[in-house]
Amino acid sequence: MTEPPLKFLVPYLEDCSLEDPEDVTLIDMWARLLVDASTVPKSEHNLFIRILRVLSAPEARLFKFIASPSTHSHCTTSRHIEDVEADWRTEYVAIAIRDAIKRSGGLETLKTSDQLEKFESHFRATEETTGSVI
Repeated sequence: MTEPPLKFLVPYLEDCSLEDPEDVTLIDMWARLLVDASTVPKSEHNLFIRILRVLSAPEARLFKFIASPSTHSHCTTSRHIEDVEADWRTEYVAIAIRDAIKRSGGLETLKTSDQLEKFESHFRATEETTGSVI
């Protein structure tokens, strides 16, 4: 591991310190970002800070649900939603999920497992195609 550059570390520490300690999903995302930035520093990590900064706790949980390998094992294409777990910080994935949430009527319509599964199924049907990141 190497020390991340200060250009990454200062905004990272400022923003991750604002998270609710009870929100394990976002805390885990912040921790993964730090590990990744310490392992292979990239300029994209600063973009990932901005994405995590604007994610709400429900959006992060929904994203984790959609990107979880246990949620979807059916896809047989070469690049599919399971691959997102490695790329969870990808800006386009976050934007696609946020737009899909808005189109579905907002987070208040996604409170039960059935609603999440229906959303995930619809999201997959409309966004996941062969060769796509989603």
